Amino acid sequence: MITNFESITYEMTEIEISVAEFLAKHFNKNHRGKLKAITSVKILKLLTRKSRSWKMTDARLRKIINYIRHTNLCNCLVATSKGYYVSAKKIEVETYIQSLEERAYEIERTKEALVAQYGKRFKTLSKNKKAILKKKKLN
Repeated sequence: MITNFESITYEMTEIEISVAEFLAKHFNKNHRGKLKAITSVKILKLLTRKSRSWKMTDARLRKIINYIRHTNLCNCLVATSKGYYVSAKKIEVETYIQSLEERAYEIERTKEALVAQYGKRFKTLSKNKKAILKKKKLN
């Protein structure tokens, strides 16, 4: 779970694992290549048509997509502004990896700015902040 987002990042349920398995097969069969990308809106509609118990939010769908990737249910499932699709092209996967790296970098920059602002505003370091700084120095 992610702090402050517990209501949408809780562990996967059995139903969601079933959804993940269904979606992985669906992606592999129907969404190979950028031209066959499917948007999250269409995925959510597909799931609701399949079963009313599969109705969910965008956030939970992203959790399921991550589960599919982390458990290797679908190889090279990438996303663009056009939607999700399975890619067999090296350049598309490399570009998606680059996009993930850039987003992670921006999150890190935001965190560093907030840590600095926190220090200025509260002029103290919490135990958590000290642990973060100590871990950063070790790396």
